[in-house]
Amino acid sequence: VTVLGTSGLSGSYVEHRA
Repeated sequence: VTVLGTSGLSGSYVEHRA
């Protein structure tokens, strides 16, 4: 799962891949 923005799992990553 790739989340773009500041609404991801950690909320502080631009691109967080889990």
